[in-house]
Amino acid sequence: MRTSLRYPVGIFGCGAAAFLAVSACGDDDGRPDGSQYETGGRSAAAGMNSGGAAPGGRAGSGGTGGCTECQAGDSGEAGVCGDGTLDLGEKCDDGNQGAGDGCTPECGVEPGWICELSLPCRPISTDGSCLDACWDGDACVEHASGITCACPDVRPDACEAVEFRSLLHPEGWSSCDALGVSGDGSTVVGVCSRTNQDNQELESVPVVWELGGGVRIVEEAPDGSVPNAVNADGSVFVGFDGQGRALRFGEGEPEVLSETGMAWATNADGSVIVGFDQAQGFRWESEGGLTLLEGPDGETDCYALAVNADGSWMAGLVRDAGHSRAVRWSADGEAEFLPVPDDATDSEAVGINEDGSVLVGTLWFEDESQAVRWIEDGFELLAGDTPSSARAVSADGARIAGNVEREPVLWNQAGDFEGLRELLSGANLDDWTFSRVTGISSDGSVLVGTANYAGAGPASPGARAFVAYLP
Repeated sequence: MRTSLRYPVGIFGCGAAAFLAVSACGDDDGRPDGSQYETGGRSAAAGMNSGGAAPGGRAGSGGTGGCTECQAGDSGEAGVCGDGTLDLGEKCDDGNQGAGDGCTPECGVEPGWICELSLPCRPISTDGSCLDACWDGDACVEHASGITCACPDVRPDACEAVEFRSLLHPEGWSSCDALGVSGDGSTVVGVCSRTNQDNQELESVPVVWELGGGVRIVEEAPDGSVPNAVNADGSVFVGFDGQGRALRFGEGEPEVLSETGMAWATNADGSVIVGFDQAQGFRWESEGGLTLLEGPDGETDCYALAVNADGSWMAGLVRDAGHSRAVRWSADGEAEFLPVPDDATDSEAVGINEDGSVLVGTLWFEDESQAVRWIEDGFELLAGDTPSSARAVSADGARIAGNVEREPVLWNQAGDFEGLRELLSGANLDDWTFSRVTGISSDGSVLVGTANYAGAGPASPGARAFVAYLP
């Protein structure tokens, strides 16, 4: 295990010559290849999971009946219904002509069922229909597994006893990913996905979960929209659409910030947004519009990935000669590289605290990733075996969320960590497999991310967005 190690360098005011050039973005575990941000950003978009989950985040077959060969592929030719091969004009083919298993004798989908590509048909089921104060639109809190189920006899009045919740899927959608949480912990944004029944293509919708208000699809969003982040009170969130346009969502129709970019993070009141336009970082201000950013040496191949509460500091990375270098910008666009160990090959900064004094991210040593924290007197390798990555930080910088060996963890101010499973001692998480954590509230008490449930019960077989209330 790597212990927490500090390297006094003095990152604020240092010259670029003091730092090592390193490589661009990628996933948490391997050497960055530059594709993560260029191809639509977060790997969670449209329900595509990393960290061991299959595409769509499916951890189990779900449903009932045969249908093991259902939706294997379209042969392009008219065929025989019931032969187990999806042919032209068929919505499903489960290898039989019986009814009651999701696929009709005519190879159509039965009402109340869903038949997705390469998966057994399964009943469409939603979580409970009652209202409570605990995120979903249902009142069930099942402490043994943390999953939502049927409504209890007594509706809980508050959420103090809830440690872990999977968030409600919109009806008819099979996988959901949480991509960001508001500073006050009341709003979560993300995407939900499913396989289109007509053409078997994966489709997704942007969604918002609100405390006490359930889940809603963002109907005003353009096709293919993905929300990346949300501001302090949940009133503004940012992201991009299927046309590759950077968007800001507030009241009314979404605002296009760039025709060829992605909005990645927002400050506390939604007045400053950062992202990138054709692989060049940008800063957008409600009163000043969009300004392109450059690296310390004039590099234009860069990505702005985080902004602090008042918009005075930004963080991200610069690409140079096939490597990435973690960087910090001031509000006027002045850039400085962040220090890294001499043997680091790549780095990125993806989170920043309220006043800009603490930045978090990941270093790569060839193919090995290591979580890192930058502070005023240098940088610190955070404790934990590799692969590890730091993804978000609380407002005061005292709590950092990320992953160690693909398990969600929280680092403290000393740089030591505790796993989410240990922190949530009242919730049985044995049947849950975590894909990632993506956000933490300003006070460090609410954590969001994506996981899969493989136990018994009515939980969806797809990826599940989750919220954890931390002690």
